Amino acid sequence: MPASSVDSLHHAIKRCDTLHIAHFLESGGDANLRAKFGTTLLMLAAQAGHSPIIDLLLQAGADINAVSDHSYSAVSLAALAGHIRVVEHLLDRGAHVPRDAARMHLIGLLRHYGEKRQAIIDILEARASTPSDT
Repeated sequence: MPASSVDSLHHAIKRCDTLHIAHFLESGGDANLRAKFGTTLLMLAAQAGHSPIIDLLLQAGADINAVSDHSYSAVSLAALAGHIRVVEHLLDRGAHVPRDAARMHLIGLLRHYGEKRQAIIDILEARASTPSDT
């Protein structure tokens, strides 16, 4: 896909333009399309804090646990952006909490924000200690 098309999708995600994203997906677009550095559309939507686009992408088969070239997931990007409701939404939809070193790295980054991200750290730590079905 040409870079200009990926840029168009990225801008649509930033604007929470669900019609643009829905049209892309209905036209056979790949819900797991990767942009620069292996970032997926779902990761971009999570980072932007747009649950409606997250839901569209997940319904179209987006991989909720995909990881970028820099080892970031949709959950980690939403957490770093401070989108607590998006973090919870992704976890409720089946996203994994980063494990071991990746989780500790993420929590270390979140602590740089001080108290602003403590609620997200608490959620990640609570969900990491909860046994999962996967």
